[in-house]
Amino acid sequence: MARFQKTAAVKRFLMIGDSKLVSYDNLTALSGAQVEFIAPLAASATDTAVFAALDPATAERVDYVPVRVADRPTMDRPDYRVLEDTHTLTGKRRSDPPITVRRILVHSAGNALAQAKARVGVRALMQGSVRADVQRSSGVSVRCSGVMGGAWR
Repeated sequence: MARFQKTAAVKRFLMIGDSKLVSYDNLTALSGAQVEFIAPLAASATDTAVFAALDPATAERVDYVPVRVADRPTMDRPDYRVLEDTHTLTGKRRSDPPITVRRILVHSAGNALAQAKARVGVRALMQGSVRADVQRSSGVSVRCSGVMGGAWR
């Protein structure tokens, strides 16, 4: 980092990386070099308890309209909300000092709706699979009705 800063003749710069950047070792090196960074982290990499504990009333609405829905009426556009907090990472060794980073959590009503639709699709596929398995093994036509029980995520 220091060599890059010297070559670029800048004292302060912003590094934009991908999700592979988010590790204790990388963030410690960037912080030590006083480099600011932005990196996305998939929601699946964040503990679900973090999302469950969030208060939607405290989230700030963001004025963002994706190009794919720009032609829709305002009421049909997804709502985007953000919350900011901090997250502390620890290293593999006990002697590694913890490092605290700023985290911005983004909620998209459009993504949430798509995920809910996908879960319904998985249920339908599972019901169809069960129906086909029973028909194959018994030669009897089976009609599934209702929603399968259990938690689907």
